[in-house]
Amino acid sequence: MLRVEYALTTDRTMKALTGLTRSAFHALVPAFDQALHEKALHRNPPRQRRPGGGGPAKLKTAEAKLFFILMYVKCYPTFDVAAVLYGVHRSRAHRWTQDWLPVLEKTLGQKMVLPERQIHQVEAFFHRFPTAQTLFIDGSERPTQRPQDSTEQKSYYSGKKNDHTRKHLFIGDDQRRILALSPPAPGSHHDYTMFKDWPPPDRLPDGVIYWTDAGFQGLRTDYPQCRVIQPQKKPRGKRLNDLDRWCNALRARIRIVVEHAIGGVKRFGAIAQTYRNRGAHFEDQLTLVACGLWNWHLQQAD
Repeated sequence: MLRVEYALTTDRTMKALTGLTRSAFHALVPAFDQALHEKALHRNPPRQRRPGGGGPAKLKTAEAKLFFILMYVKCYPTFDVAAVLYGVHRSRAHRWTQDWLPVLEKTLGQKMVLPERQIHQVEAFFHRFPTAQTLFIDGSERPTQRPQDSTEQKSYYSGKKNDHTRKHLFIGDDQRRILALSPPAPGSHHDYTMFKDWPPPDRLPDGVIYWTDAGFQGLRTDYPQCRVIQPQKKPRGKRLNDLDRWCNALRARIRIVVEHAIGGVKRFGAIAQTYRNRGAHFEDQLTLVACGLWNWHLQQAD
């Protein structure tokens, strides 16, 4: 059985298994413990067990339960592998994951590190991002198993990745934080189509600089009041001149912060590896939790 106490001895082991340092891990434990108690109080119907009934609990403390769900998000083991590591049946490993992932999501929400999901008004935008002066928008895909339905196969097939994928849009800042996360979409969807369907506010705030890649070409036209910085497209049948190539390289060096932010989220195996669970909601929940953990890591590192 996996020895949790050994993993807690060094930051190297903790980061390899959970993605967090020991100090960041221990800072989460009290809020996670409180969320566990609230979940138990609202269990419907209340769990009934005879005195002495049932087997002994494998994970007795909030610390051990938090370690398990963090290890699942970081390493993304199959339930069979998790069952072997903890000496339980795979059905119990599955139940632990389904029970404690929402608890971890609630804990990160209480710590105010989860990205925003829906922003309908400009006022809500400034309330959520009070110091935002520069925002970076980018999309990212993660591989998924090929759907059995032929129509879904076409929808999820990404010509860019030559694979079946799911896609999210990320809005980040110059501190590498993930501030907003779109709902998931099949891999064939275009980035700017996802952006328009999200939706951000009907009128994006003035005074904010938006950095995007070439996949958001319609942003300037649809939001003329905004300052949008994008790479210069090559004219059809022609080449960019030296100045345009130099400007594109400079833009890429500045915009790399959002790539680093998405790379930080993909440190977690549940986001980087091929998605093999069923249901889009669980995949979306994994991505949301991974973004929150990345933001929590940055906050604790300051």
